[in-house]
Amino acid sequence: MERLTIQEKHNSNYVLLELEGVINYYTFSDFKIKVFFFVHDINVVIDLSAVTLIDSSGMSVILGGCIAAEMSGNKLYIMQPSKQALRAIEATGFTDTIPIIFSVTEVI
Repeated sequence: MERLTIQEKHNSNYVLLELEGVINYYTFSDFKIKVFFFVHDINVVIDLSAVTLIDSSGMSVILGGCIAAEMSGNKLYIMQPSKQALRAIEATGFTDTIPIIFSVTEVI
């Protein structure tokens, strides 16, 4: 069975969500809940370095999270996307919209 694990790390300026595994229709619900729980109150950094697959369900959470963050005066960042995650982001055509960073020190 496909799995997605999510670890939370809190900082004064952001919440880091470290994801590992597959983000798809079967696994995205916990991811969605966490993103939308935090994004209205604080910047969210999503570490995708250990993501092996991301489908349209996962991308919809990321794009929706970016919009919700912006509307709340916050930002959603993607950190260190794996090759598979970066391909999924590039496939959406939103690479200019989704901020991609390589360290939490880049969070504004």
